[in-house]
Amino acid sequence: MDRCRAVQHNIRMSAPRISLVVPSNRTAAATIGRLLEWSDYDPARFELVVRDNSNDPRKREILERAAGPALRLHCVASCDAVTNFIEAMRLATGDVRLWCSDDDRLFPHGLDALSRALSGHVPLVQGARLVAFGAYFIEDSRASRVFRYPPLAGCSLQERLTRFTATSSDVPKLFYSALSGRLADQVVDFMTSLPCQLSFVDQTASLFYLLAGDVVQVDQVFHGYCMDHWDNPGTAMKQDRLYYEVAGFDTGMDILHFLLIAMEGFMLLRSRLARSLTGQDLESCAAAWFLKHFAAFRAIDRSAGLSGRTADRATALRRSLIRERRIDSMAMLDSVAEVMAISNAPVAVRYREFWRTL
Repeated sequence: MDRCRAVQHNIRMSAPRISLVVPSNRTAAATIGRLLEWSDYDPARFELVVRDNSNDPRKREILERAAGPALRLHCVASCDAVTNFIEAMRLATGDVRLWCSDDDRLFPHGLDALSRALSGHVPLVQGARLVAFGAYFIEDSRASRVFRYPPLAGCSLQERLTRFTATSSDVPKLFYSALSGRLADQVVDFMTSLPCQLSFVDQTASLFYLLAGDVVQVDQVFHGYCMDHWDNPGTAMKQDRLYYEVAGFDTGMDILHFLLIAMEGFMLLRSRLARSLTGQDLESCAAAWFLKHFAAFRAIDRSAGLSGRTADRATALRRSLIRERRIDSMAMLDSVAEVMAISNAPVAVRYREFWRTL
């Protein structure tokens, strides 16, 4: 009997059930309709989890009327975007979890290609190690373009991290990968443990993916991202500053934006989570990440429109670090925490201790 159940389980896992997770907020129902088409998909192979926190009764009525057999709709109170993502991921029950923003697109041929690829990696799906992704296109008001990562599968962790670092700040969509259920749970736990959720959490989490998982790369476009609302660089910066406000910080922290990306990735790569990296490989990966993003910190002055104590201290720290020939990572962390503490001392203490002890 046990053997029979094991055979049945392996047959089922040969075509793993995929959860498409959509944390929805302000997007109009007509826009999310592109993804709602998936609610009629075979629920034995697929589920569409929509967690809507828009507080828009008209939108919710439309979503409820659009329900198909694969749709699991959860209408909840308003919350920040990262919390909505985390809680939506927790609702998923599939063997593999893939998430989209509510204005994105997912293509049937791409999902079929993903399903076929996963069928050849049952141990990874059953375990906590699967990170699967493909090519995707980005669409804005000017043009559409296809983006492909360099080969990240079938190589050492050190090489994988090096190749990802070379592309990470350009289009960091590895965050939208398909994850085995257990790895998705680990990612959610990691994100929840962070002392604050800032706009670059996608880059930090993507590094976590590569440290914790094994990569399956699908040479197929199955995702599409609408980037119209990011056409204006000022819009992106405004969104970044909103995250600092939600975390309880003065928006003057945005001056240190690229430094935080550089520092957090550096410390994650040198933490116990990167235990499979040692010696020169570890130092090389951490240094490559830091130097790439520190170069942006040095080159881009984000102080326009900012004033006050936090902005003044952040500007002084930026000038000081740019002049330094050798930077001590722990001293840098202490300095960043001091700037944070001007507007939110409790979170600044947690931030400093989290990254010191990771």
